[in-house]
Amino acid sequence: MDNIEILISDIAVSSLNNFLKNSLGVVKANVINSHFFNDKSNEDFEFFDEMNLTEYYSETRTGNLFISKLTLGIDISDVMIIISSENMKADIELSFGEDVFENSSENEIKSKVIKLVKFLQVLNKEFPMDQITVGFEPISDTELNLLVINNKEICVCTEMDDILSNLIKNDICWDEVD
Repeated sequence: MDNIEILISDIAVSSLNNFLKNSLGVVKANVINSHFFNDKSNEDFEFFDEMNLTEYYSETRTGNLFISKLTLGIDISDVMIIISSENMKADIELSFGEDVFENSSENEIKSKVIKLVKFLQVLNKEFPMDQITVGFEPISDTELNLLVINNKEICVCTEMDDILSNLIKNDICWDEVD
């Protein structure tokens, strides 16, 4: 099974608390494991310790969370979130199994893709960020990227059956995103 990755690039560090806790809906009950290390105080932190993410990520740092359930327009299980920062900008990488789409009919897959992409469009519209890239692991391999959402545009990066391309062109438009 392959992993699907979503990379949220260059989001403002000042937005991290609101983005993770409110928009992504990360709640303590769903956090299986997390690790944040403060190299100045030589201390480990958990995500829900009295931790201010804006302060923590104001320096170049990395932290991670493993979440049992996350809703990104669709319910996704077992999501690894890696957050890294540099120069008051952060990248957030979400990684999860493609099984969220397995054992589904073509119509169910289409519905899930539309819900996921529309959710990502809303995030892109609401938060200061460069872009959102969706693809297979590793997301750094541009040949495995499926689509990029930026500047009120969705760019399909692959010619996988034309299904994704047709979905984007026919079923998802920026005018529908509120």
